Amino acid sequence: MRAHFKPSHLSVPLLGHNLVPATIPAGTILYHGRTNDHVPDVPEWLAFDFEHAYLFCDGSCYVISLQAKRDLRLLYFDGSSAAKIRDGPMDSQDIVAWGKLQPDKFFSERERIKALCDWGKPLGLDGFVRMEFHLFVFHCRQLRRPLDVDHTITARSCNAISRMV
Repeated sequence: MRAHFKPSHLSVPLLGHNLVPATIPAGTILYHGRTNDHVPDVPEWLAFDFEHAYLFCDGSCYVISLQAKRDLRLLYFDGSSAAKIRDGPMDSQDIVAWGKLQPDKFFSERERIKALCDWGKPLGLDGFVRMEFHLFVFHCRQLRRPLDVDHTITARSCNAISRMV
């Protein structure tokens, strides 16, 4: 399992088709960057580090840190499984979500995650781990359920900083 999370093992097999059960232990801090300080009440992505979350800010920037109240049950899609490429990286997700390949839906993130979450709900899954340029969790439940808001950090976005220079 540890080898699956090494960067060289994540991006070399671009079209990875392994599905690996994963757990994020209780107490782990995860991050969510956004343009307001509202904690989402819908399924949403979570980063493993502040810097990754911060990249999703534009203009005003709030990075919400959340702490897992309990172990989170996840399914990890290996390879560059969130890469926006028509053929390959999302094939295993298509089969799990829709039972067949859907290459025309490679940019349909909300539709894809809803289908994956619907599939995973009877199995007790909290979400999915994928990688685009970095690993992240797409969390299926309302963020406040299995996660406590640790704190919200107000930061300047990269755009705001570059305008100041």
